[in-house]
Amino acid sequence: MKTLSLFSIIIFIIVAVGLLSLYSASYYNKAVFFRQILWVIVGLICFFGASRFSYHYLKSVVWFLYGLALLLLILVLILGAVRFGAQRWLKIWWLNFQPSELAKLSLILVLADYFSRRSVYELGSASQHKNIIKSVIIP
Repeated sequence: MKTLSLFSIIIFIIVAVGLLSLYSASYYNKAVFFRQILWVIVGLICFFGASRFSYHYLKSVVWFLYGLALLLLILVLILGAVRFGAQRWLKIWWLNFQPSELAKLSLILVLADYFSRRSVYELGSASQHKNIIKSVIIP
């Protein structure tokens, strides 16, 4: 708990200095400053939500996330919006979303789940290396 409180204090100081800098830089345009305050509030809510979240829950949904990421990557090929000459965004109502970010996270979680279920001796065989390579290259 002491580490979390020290971490929180350091984050608070960095955010406060950033907001003061933005306030002084946006003297004639306060909308930028107030929009940044809104994002700080959203970030604090996400920070406290993530600090209360049990990561053990991810083990039960890791394969669902992986499947969802693959589906979204396929949708980018069909419905993707072109930004800066590349088709890698999905526009969902007012939100522009890049599914490759979810794919990176879900691939890390799938590989962590895969390796946690195997013994050292199973991972040393050549057939296991082929299975790992197939699961990473196919998406």
